[in-house]
Amino acid sequence: MSKYNILKEKLKKIFVGFYFDEEFEECPYIDLDKTDKAVLEKRYFGVDSFPMQMKANSAYGVLDTFWDLEKDKTRYLKQEDKFLRALLLIMSYSDDIIISDGYFCNERKKYLKEVLYKKELEYLKKVKASLFHFKEIDFDYDIISSLMKLALRERNNLTVYMIDLEIALDINSLYSNVYLGLNGNLDIVKYICNVEGLYIRDRYLEE
Repeated sequence: MSKYNILKEKLKKIFVGFYFDEEFEECPYIDLDKTDKAVLEKRYFGVDSFPMQMKANSAYGVLDTFWDLEKDKTRYLKQEDKFLRALLLIMSYSDDIIISDGYFCNERKKYLKEVLYKKELEYLKKVKASLFHFKEIDFDYDIISSLMKLALRERNNLTVYMIDLEIALDINSLYSNVYLGLNGNLDIVKYICNVEGLYIRDRYLEE
């Protein structure tokens, strides 16, 4: 059995009930639309800057004012740092981490230099696969931090599966979905995010 298949089977065994889309064989992802609602009701949450979902008529312009990387880098980076610290701290509690990452398959790599420093781009050269165990990059938090920045800046798809904690973080812009295995516990995520001024929301109730 190939390395990819071994890792995929491990993910499916822990995050049982979630539907894994395997259209892109080397980069499986959880498809929420095809996942049973009974699973989402109990094991689907989100990390956000806001305590509740904005209404359709809310002033979305405030996001452009404060958290637009191109319009106001200083304010954006301050908010991004909260997410980076929280996500990396949550990872530090796990000894068994699988990364599913779209960077390796990204055909637009030459455009990534617009959103990362040269040193961060050098770190990414060590990424050799789209699905890998954290130990394959020597538990290098500089590399994973660079991958997270790409995801937070909407240039990459990144999911971090913490097998022993049965917690997954699916990172997309200044937001992260949280998926739990059958024995997953949200307490670590809640505590760290609250310290950083972030909120945990029940995503199923917002659907």
